[in-house]
Amino acid sequence: MLVSKAKHAYQHSKMTSTKLIITAEVTQPNTRQGICNNVDFVISTLGITRQRDKLTYQNVDYQANLNLLREAERVG
Repeated sequence: MLVSKAKHAYQHSKMTSTKLIITAEVTQPNTRQGICNNVDFVISTLGITRQRDKLTYQNVDYQANLNLLREAERVG
């Protein structure tokens, strides 16, 4: 989950307002670029419970989270 324009989590015990929630297939390179633009916080819930559809734990739990982190770092 990517949250844009949210109240700062460190100032409030609960996030009470979001204006944008973005979903993307972060295992696919063409869907990642720009997904972190104008984003204040990144909350990742990426992970699989069973391997299927040719995706492995390495593909999703590790690589997709790393891809998301790198995109967030790229846009600052």
